[in-house]
Amino acid sequence: MKSLAWLFGGTLLICIAVMSPSCFGQDELAVFQCTVACAVSLVPALGTMAWALRAGNTPEQQLVAVLGGTVVRSGAVLASGFLLRAVLPEWFTQSFWIWLGFFYLVTLALETTLVLRAKGRATQ
Repeated sequence: MKSLAWLFGGTLLICIAVMSPSCFGQDELAVFQCTVACAVSLVPALGTMAWALRAGNTPEQQLVAVLGGTVVRSGAVLASGFLLRAVLPEWFTQSFWIWLGFFYLVTLALETTLVLRAKGRATQ
């Protein structure tokens, strides 16, 4: 549970830090796209992290959690991005994909670090 809070808080802090220059530049579309990309990447990351933390300690269970989590996370983020782009193309321009890719990688790195730390503590 603590790791999920760290993922949530860390992602929000990075979102605020990256979004700050857009706020000062009065670029509302960039702020909006940044916020949506953060949320679209964070929700599946929280789900797959909870799954990975609950996975057993056998190699088979961990492999299923890692591979399944990868498919679920990337599928959810890509499907959400395509849906938003198709429904609201004037709000989600090409730059939205850059934001989405950035936050996908940020949440992936944070999740991986936090899961490895949590699993390392559990085995000690």
